[in-house]
Amino acid sequence: MTRLPRVAQRSNRVGALQFAGVTLAGIVAKNVAERAWSGATGRAPPEDPGRADVGVREAIAWTVAVGVAVGVARLFAGRIARRAANR
Repeated sequence: MTRLPRVAQRSNRVGALQFAGVTLAGIVAKNVAERAWSGATGRAPPEDPGRADVGVREAIAWTVAVGVAVGVARLFAGRIARRAANR
């Protein structure tokens, strides 16, 4: 079995660390968004915003809220992982 060069090993470590961090951040952000939605509206968030019984405004608001929360969490998780791996 051939050993990878040091640069490739470091790159694999950075990629694995980023993947794990970004995945976890997305899951946590979605859960936080669900709790915030429930607290703000008094209702559970729509399970499927595409269903006909979900209002268009509610579907758009939920999609934007979750998208922003997950996107920002993934951005910061990726940056933190990359910074940690480069130490």
